[in-house]
Amino acid sequence: MNPLFGAIERNVGSLRSCRVVELGAIGGIVSAPYTNVISNLIVVEPSAEVITKLTQEADPDSPRYEVHNGGLDELAFINIDSADTVISALGLLSTSDPDRLLRSVKRILRPSGSFIFSVAHPLLITNSLIEPPSDYRYFESHIVDTQVLGFGLELPQKISLRPISKLFSLVQRAGLYVDTFEEISIRNQIKPKTQQQGKDKDLPDFIIVKVKKR
Repeated sequence: MNPLFGAIERNVGSLRSCRVVELGAIGGIVSAPYTNVISNLIVVEPSAEVITKLTQEADPDSPRYEVHNGGLDELAFINIDSADTVISALGLLSTSDPDRLLRSVKRILRPSGSFIFSVAHPLLITNSLIEPPSDYRYFESHIVDTQVLGFGLELPQKISLRPISKLFSLVQRAGLYVDTFEEISIRNQIKPKTQQQGKDKDLPDFIIVKVKKR
């Protein structure tokens, strides 16, 4: 399992009888193992290729779920205040408009509903198998090509690094609040393609965030 998925799973809590929306399906669906207890599951994925792969790999004996081909922030087809839990293991890593995505999620979440997602830690590039670019600044946003990270994981090709303070501002502007915040290191859980001396495997790579709607 992608260690990011495991970290997301730990923060989700019980999904029994929940109405769940999962944004993004690269690498699989976090909530798929719980479809037998979930009341309703909708998966939103912008890539037709990823959806085809999901269909081909689906267990015919598993409970069915709805897959919608569209942008992760295009959630107008989902009723207002209808989702108990929204999950996005990789979606916020690559979105170009996190403001819109968070507002779209707030619209569909019921009051006290949860949104659990991961974002790249600003220190990710300093802990990669390459030297940080000369223009890298911790308090600025950057786009990183995941192929140079050496993780060997199925990730979006380009991911965004944003300051932690900006993440909190985005959540607050969307009218949500942070419930839990966990910095994780996945580098010590996987075997990199190559090994580079001097990199600290204990530095955080990603952040798992659970936000709630008041």
